[in-house]
Amino acid sequence: VKNESLFEAGMVFSLNISLSGLKNDTKKTDQPDEYAIQVSDTVLVKEEADGKSVDILTDVPKQWKDISYVLNEEEEDDDKENMSRGNRRSSGAKGENLPAKRSSAMRNEDRMQEDENTETLRREKQEELTRKANEETLRILTQSKHAGEGDKVKEVKDPVAYPKPADVPHSTKDGLIKVDQRAESVILPIYGASVPFHISVIKNVNNSIDHDHSFVRIIFHSPSAMNILRDSALVQRHIKNAFLKEISFRCTDTRHAGKIVQEIKTMRRIVQQRESEKNERATLVRQEKLIPGRGRVPVLHDVWIRPTLGGRGKKMTGTLEAHTNGFRYHSPKGEKLDVTYANIKHAFFQPAEKEMICLIHFHLYNDIMVGKKKSKEVQLYTEVMEVVQTLDAGRRNAYDPDEIEDEQRERERRNRVNNEFQKFVKKVQDMWERDHSQLKLEFDIPFRELGFPGVPHKATSFLIPTVYCLVDLIETPFFVLTLSEIAVVNLERVGFGLKNFDMVFVFKDFDREVHRVDAIPSTNVDQVKEWLTSMNIKYYENKM
Repeated sequence: VKNESLFEAGMVFSLNISLSGLKNDTKKTDQPDEYAIQVSDTVLVKEEADGKSVDILTDVPKQWKDISYVLNEEEEDDDKENMSRGNRRSSGAKGENLPAKRSSAMRNEDRMQEDENTETLRREKQEELTRKANEETLRILTQSKHAGEGDKVKEVKDPVAYPKPADVPHSTKDGLIKVDQRAESVILPIYGASVPFHISVIKNVNNSIDHDHSFVRIIFHSPSAMNILRDSALVQRHIKNAFLKEISFRCTDTRHAGKIVQEIKTMRRIVQQRESEKNERATLVRQEKLIPGRGRVPVLHDVWIRPTLGGRGKKMTGTLEAHTNGFRYHSPKGEKLDVTYANIKHAFFQPAEKEMICLIHFHLYNDIMVGKKKSKEVQLYTEVMEVVQTLDAGRRNAYDPDEIEDEQRERERRNRVNNEFQKFVKKVQDMWERDHSQLKLEFDIPFRELGFPGVPHKATSFLIPTVYCLVDLIETPFFVLTLSEIAVVNLERVGFGLKNFDMVFVFKDFDREVHRVDAIPSTNVDQVKEWLTSMNIKYYENKM
C-alpha cells in the first residue's frame, strides 16, 4: 500500500530492519554459527539546513561487544526477571540511559562487586566501633575502681525455736514426736528429753513402713561433701560447727507416724513460701501510688495478662486503664495490678501479623510483685483467633464455603483487635508526649522482616529487633535485651560447613553475666552482622 502522507518538519520515525538466519563464516568458538540481527534508528524530520533534512537521534555504541549478548536455556528465565536491572549508560553525546540485557557473568560480577563494597564499608565501620568500645571500656573500668566500697551486707539472724528452755512445752507424752505450729518447730525425743528443732533446719522427712512398724527419717541441712556452694546460707555461716545430718525413729503407731510426716512437710512448705516471698519483697523498690485519672481515660477491654496474677478459680479476662501516672489492670474477680509510667523502661506494641495474639508489653526498671512472684515483664494480650484445630480440616476442600467463611471471620477479628490496640496505643502515646515528656516514653514496634530464629533460653524462638531492643515477646520466659547496655558481641562457631552459630552479648556492666543466643542458622550471619553494624555495636567472630 502506497503511503500518501507527507513528511513534515517535527515528525519522528522509528526505522527497523530485522534479518535472521545469517551464517557466521568467522568460525570463532565464542560466536554462534547462525545469528539474527536487528538495526533500529530514531529519525527526526526537520527543516533543511546545511544540506541536512533529518537528524538521527540514536547515537549509541555499535561495537559487537557492546550490542551483543548470548542466552542459554538455563539462564533464559533469569534474564527475563533481570531485564529491568540491565540499564547501561550510553557513551554518546546525549548521555541517555538505554535498557540493555546483560549476561549472567556480568550480573555475577556486579553482585560480587556490590558484596565487596558492602563488606568494606562494614569493616571500616567496625574499626571505628572498636576504637569507641575500647574508650568506653576504659571509662567504665576507671569509674568502677571504687564502686562497691562501703556497701552494707544485710545480717541474717539464725532461726530460734524457743527463746528459753522453759518455753519448750512438756507433757506426759515426751516420748512422741510433736509438731508445734505456733513456734514453727518440731520437738524430737532424744534420750528421754524433748529437743526442739526449728523447721528451717530440716531439709527433708520421709516415712517407710515395715510390717507393723514405721520408720520416720528426718534429714537436716548439713555441709555438702561434693559442692559447698550448694549449701544454704545458714550452713555456710556455721561451717566450722558440728552438724547433725539425720535422725531416725521407729514408731509402732503407723497412723501417727504418717500424720507427723505430713504435718512437718506442710509446715516446711508454708514457711519456705513465706520466706521466699519475704525475700523477694525485700529487694523491691517502693513505687509511687497510682493517681486515678479524671473523666474518661483510655481503656482496653478483654485482655489477658502474663505472668498471671495467680488466685483460684477460672481465669478471666480483664481491663487495662491508662490513668494519670500509670496503668491499672483489674479483673472481674477483684484482682488488680498497677504499673507506673516512671517504672517503665521499654514499652512495646506488636500487632498480630503471623502470630495468634496482639500484645502490649512493658519492660520495667524495677521488679514488681505480680501475684506472689516478682517480675520485670508485664504483658497484656488478646487472642485474635481460637487456638483450636478442626479434626476434619485435612479433608476439607479449599473452596468449601464454610472454610472460606471461617477465614473471613478470622481476618475480620484480627483487623478489629489490631485496630483496638492501635487506638489505645495512640491515645496513651499522646498522653505521654503531653504530660510525661520528661520520661521519654514511646511504644516500640518490632521489625519482623529483620527477625531471625535462635535459642535465648531453652527453646527456639523468633527474635525480632526493635529500635532500642532485641525481643521475643511471644514465648515465655520473655526475652528483652536493651541494645544500649551491650559493650560487644561475639559471634561463635562462624565457619563453612556449620549449620548454626552462636551469639554472645557482653554488657557494659561487667558484674552482669553474659547472655547467649544459641543455634542461629548460618544463613542469617550476614543479616545479623549488618544489623549489629547499623546499630553501632562492635562484634567479633571466631570459629570456636
